[in-house]
Amino acid sequence: TTPLFPPHHCGKRSTPAGMLSWETVDRGVNDSTWTAVGFAGVWALLYLSINKLQSHKGAEWNCRLVTFLHGLISLALGARSMLVVGPWFLDSFGDANTTLQTVTMQISLGYFLYDFVWCLCYCPEDKNMLGHHITSIAAMLVALVTGSCGSEVVAAISGAEATNPTLQTHWFLRNSKDFPYKTAVSFVNDLVFTFTFLVMRLGLGGLLFLRMLQANRTLLLLQIGALSLLSLSMVWLYFVLRKFARTWIWPRRVPTAVATAETAVAAAAAVTAALVDDDKEPAPGGSGSTKKAE
Repeated sequence: TTPLFPPHHCGKRSTPAGMLSWETVDRGVNDSTWTAVGFAGVWALLYLSINKLQSHKGAEWNCRLVTFLHGLISLALGARSMLVVGPWFLDSFGDANTTLQTVTMQISLGYFLYDFVWCLCYCPEDKNMLGHHITSIAAMLVALVTGSCGSEVVAAISGAEATNPTLQTHWFLRNSKDFPYKTAVSFVNDLVFTFTFLVMRLGLGGLLFLRMLQANRTLLLLQIGALSLLSLSMVWLYFVLRKFARTWIWPRRVPTAVATAETAVAAAAAVTAALVDDDKEPAPGGSGSTKKAE
């Protein structure tokens, strides 16, 4: 079994004789942590700027704009890291982080720190999202502090964020007052989101987790985190498929009996209100008295 914090580096390391020294960990804590905190400040400043420019849209709308931008940036950086710069993420488990992997994780860690605070302020009841953020923050911190396992962490970030643009577009379309939701654009967006969620989070995520277990070179904390995120994605997939089916395939309709009962109640209320109005006596000398006299 892989120890929680192995005494040797998992793969190619930059420290002498492949040893994970406490000096390396301490330097990683100082450099990576403060850089990520700096990026968190950048994300927060961007949110505050957007919120000031269009305060009428509301906090969640503006926060999702920042989320949309982070999704595009992390996806672009992750794709470049895996497909252009390298190494290939399925063949480099436990290796030392490259510069691009480090920057990608620092930017994403800063975003998750900012968004975690935002969630605590505006939607603390969403325990699933808070748990997702805590697991993601812990995974990126471990990879940055130890200087290892950047390939699998960046692959996980990119796979998860691949669904982000279409997810945010779905929310914008549903909550826009100037654009009807049930259109071809919304259908295509929801279809792409559902397909991407299934392929990236379950397909790529499942493959990454299995290869991670086979290689057995990834830190144990990251293996536990990967299992947690994969399990959460399975739960979310159920809700994603159910929502897509109820929206576009089998729209939910109010049962006839319920609709009839609601209509009867509304009609009875209208009749009662009319009777009450008729029973009210007109004011003395008012128009009502004049009309009756006539």
